[in-house]
Amino acid sequence: MISPHSGASKPGESTYTIRSRKCLTIGSRLPFSKWFFGSTTNLCHNAVDRWLARRSDQAALVAISTEINTEKTYLLGELQAEVDRTAAVMQSLCVGRSERVLIYMPMIAEAAMFAMRACARIGAIYSVVFGGFASNSLASRIEDATLALIVSADADSHGGKMLLDGADQTGSCTAG
Repeated sequence: MISPHSGASKPGESTYTIRSRKCLTIGSRLPFSKWFFGSTTNLCHNAVDRWLARRSDQAALVAISTEINTEKTYLLGELQAEVDRTAAVMQSLCVGRSERVLIYMPMIAEAAMFAMRACARIGAIYSVVFGGFASNSLASRIEDATLALIVSADADSHGGKMLLDGADQTGSCTAG
């Protein structure tokens, strides 16, 4: 049994990991049954951290872009370092456990693996929004979500053309 942590203190340390390994099924009214009732886990720990000791030099992610004809392979150790770096940036922007984060990015490794895993590492709640959403639909999601952070890209490529956002926004926070 691994005890929950009150917060990540070292790179690679999950905010919380596994509290109970007991598998309980409560009720038989699918889909309303409860699995692992009362347990706590961290998906970043399960997907990344627990494999590092034996597999840090194995491929964890192959990011292929047909738009710009590139292919990048991330080893598990590199993936863990990128997730830690992204989580540290989020924490420096005052994102913590149970805070809401919107990921509005093209399908790139930074969104698909780094930002989502970083949110899981620090216990933030995230929502991924498809990049093709109409601006009014995106605006209503942002307004309804009470977000702590929006993770976005300032450019994307489509049909061989570079599309720039044009926004230049900076923010700050105060730890409370």
